[in-house]
Order: sequence, then structure tokens, then C-alpha cells
Amino acid sequence: MPGFWLGWGKLIHLFEEWYFQELKINALLGDRWYPSQSLRGVMLRYLTCMNYSGLPDQNYRHVNFLSLPSWEVRQFWLALAIALGALALVWAWRCASDCAAHSIFFCTLLILEPNVQHLAYTAMLWPVLCSGVVLMDPRTPQSSKWILRGSAAIAVLQPLIPGAATQRLFQVLGIDFFGVLVPLTLALLISSSWGMTSPLWPRRASIAPCRPLIE
Repeated sequence: MPGFWLGWGKLIHLFEEWYFQELKINALLGDRWYPSQSLRGVMLRYLTCMNYSGLPDQNYRHVNFLSLPSWEVRQFWLALAIALGALALVWAWRCASDCAAHSIFFCTLLILEPNVQHLAYTAMLWPVLCSGVVLMDPRTPQSSKWILRGSAAIAVLQPLIPGAATQRLFQVLGIDFFGVLVPLTLALLISSSWGMTSPLWPRRASIAPCRPLIE
């Protein structure tokens, strides 16, 4: 329909503009456009000296404690992402609950994506809902409960802290990554992985098949 409405030449031109725009953003390693809140973005900011001169907002601070070549860091991230992705599949497979498996999947997706903007953290809605079930379960370890409460406090309080410079610093430090995403993932893994499950969570059909409503 867009082709018939705009004309096929115009439509192809728009696709070309979109492709080269995305190519430029990815070539700039994500952090050259916005401070990515994924593992890759955090590694690049801490292990390389980022060049913020091309950003619309050039007031981000440098937080790196090493100045390694970015190519080496990206290759190390790729190997680490493959290993973590395979491990996450094993974790999700061993979970006795679909709720836990899906939660781990969504958290791992945000961790391993190359570039993750802050708004992409809306994908954590399902893990957040499942973490509420974890908090209500009396069998959940207290360590998991404290981790979940701490990550919830950071997620709520961080946007309320005034000052553009402070918010920029939070972004380059990866507060969303270290303070929200990673703790939430660890708490869910502690509570639900490797055969552990909550009695409040619906179990998988292969483990406990649901009985029909009418026999």
C-alpha cells in the first residue's frame, strides 16, 4: 500500500535513507548516539575512551579506567555474548516454570543486545511482574528479595534526582544496567533456575499437566 500511495521510487528512496541511517548509528558503536544500557555499551565506556564529539549532546563524561582498542573490546563482547546466550538457553530450559523461563529470556535479551536505549527497558515488564510473585513467595531466599527491592528502589528514584549533569552521569555509568537489569536477572536466577520453582508460579505442562475443567 505505501508503494501504491507514494510511488515505488519514493518508497525505495525512503528505505535507502532508513538503511543508511541505521548503518551510521551502528557504525558509531551506539554510544556515539546515546549511552547504550547493554553489556556492550557498558564495556565500551569502561574499557575504551569514547569519542562524544559527534553526539548532539557532547556533555557526557568519560568513565573509562582502561583505553583498550575498541575493536578488541567488541570482539571480546561478541565471544562473551555467545557464551552468555548459550548459558541463558540452558537456564531457561531447566526452569520448571514458563514464567521464570520467559523472564530470564527477556532479561538476557536486553543484556546481550548491541545497543539498548533506556526506553527499551520496557521489555522488562514481564520480569518485573514475575519478580512480584517471587517477593510474595515465602520460600524465596531473603537475598533475592533484598536484591529485588534494591533494584526497584533504583528504578523509581533515579529519574527523580534533579540535574541534567547527574542524569548524564547515571547514563554513562550504566546505572540502569548495573542497578536494575543485572540485579533483577540475578534474583530471578537464584529463585527459579536449576530446578527451583515457586509454588505460586504455574508449572510447565510437561511437568504438571493441567486437568480439564470438565471431566
